[in-house]
Amino acid sequence: MTRRKILILTGLIIGLAALVITYFPMLLIATGYAAKKVCTCTFLSKRDKQEIVRNDLYFSILSNVDVDIDLQKNIVTTSIFGLAPQTAVFRKGIGCILLDGADDYHVKFNANELLDAKVDTLFEQKYITVGTDQNKLQQAIDHAFDPDNQLIEKGLRQCS
Repeated sequence: MTRRKILILTGLIIGLAALVITYFPMLLIATGYAAKKVCTCTFLSKRDKQEIVRNDLYFSILSNVDVDIDLQKNIVTTSIFGLAPQTAVFRKGIGCILLDGADDYHVKFNANELLDAKVDTLFEQKYITVGTDQNKLQQAIDHAFDPDNQLIEKGLRQCS
């Protein structure tokens, strides 16, 4: 090979390595976000895959995320063109967890405190200050979230 071809090839290899080093972590962030978001919206909010993709993963690099939902195993797997795959799993009483390796499937959680805790009690103790008008707060919540769960029409979607 001529010296010029070697320099061009070296430049291409260095450029490709720089792209991978710079952008691969961003791919992992995007696919991790998408896996957790789709898992929560699917298994907790009972939303449809197409609706989630259309309303929650339509922007930026997220529009390129491939989503696979296994309803029997409660698992969501995402990737971008087969790269940077991430998996989130739904566990009853805990919610969706973004996994970091196969061993995460065997992690045991003590969910008794979560299952026994009353949301209203936790909400009142930690977030409502003295002097808050409970009736006005409930009216605001009722206005924002209708009882039929038709949140899309109000510009809101239910999932974390």
